[in-house]
Amino acid sequence: MEPTIADGDLVLVDLRKRGLADGIMAFVLDDVAYVKRIHSALDEIEIISDNREVYPPQTLPRRELDRIHIIGRVLWCGHMFTH
Repeated sequence: MEPTIADGDLVLVDLRKRGLADGIMAFVLDDVAYVKRIHSALDEIEIISDNREVYPPQTLPRRELDRIHIIGRVLWCGHMFTH
């Protein structure tokens, strides 16, 4: 999710927001945890990384929603400083 969220950043996730909604979400898809943008369309869910040149968008048909478990909505990100 760089440049929005870098490797090693701290992320605050609202665990009460577990519904499928547009925005940056923490979720598990096929037993792998992710933090990505989700965009809900009529017949599919689009999973979007901010660094699309490395991770192209994925689509998940609504009939396969049982593959995704929403952990919560990302509320805040804290960048780590390196010297």
